[in-house]
Amino acid sequence: MYHRIRSGTARSDTDLCPRCIYLHRTLDRLGNEIRLCTFTVRPIDSGHATLLREPVIECTSFSEKGRATMYELTQTAWILRTDKMGRQIGFTPYCKLTREEKQEVDDDL
Repeated sequence: MYHRIRSGTARSDTDLCPRCIYLHRTLDRLGNEIRLCTFTVRPIDSGHATLLREPVIECTSFSEKGRATMYELTQTAWILRTDKMGRQIGFTPYCKLTREEKQEVDDDL
């Protein structure tokens, strides 16, 4: 299956939803499939998921199953420190950085 991402928006020739972590599928009593996008389930949206009536071929919230999110990647990342103000050069886990250092790394992403 082929899909591309431009400007943070996933686009595909086929439905993106079956590969997305935010898809929730259920069947009604007649056996009809009901598809919901749970990305929108947040307190600000009053907790309602979006009913998907058509195949989705473009989505700004697409997150593929089995792929690490940016948050997960930063939690396992090792940051290469350069020599500034007497610090040793070497690798440091992201979780051990100060708040200011984390902000600096996040700005570079």
